[in-house]
Amino acid sequence: HMGLRAAGQALSHVGRDRDAERQFRYAETLAMGAGQHIDVALARFGRGRVVGGAGGEALCMSARSLLEECGASSGLFAELIFTPR
Repeated sequence: HMGLRAAGQALSHVGRDRDAERQFRYAETLAMGAGQHIDVALARFGRGRVVGGAGGEALCMSARSLLEECGASSGLFAELIFTPR
């Protein structure tokens, strides 16, 4: 799922936000199916950053809550903190 998240970041960086959102959504779906809750949270956070606005903020908040439920640090989101164009 890390590869899909990396692809999402790269696509967003070059302005292909719709494709980036699809990559993050797919990574989230695969992680959910595998019961990998931390990966779900990371993909959801990345998707929220790409979507933006109120919907994106809701996704990011959901991702933070899920990460806390897993007992993991929000520092894991650092891999997805990128500077928008």
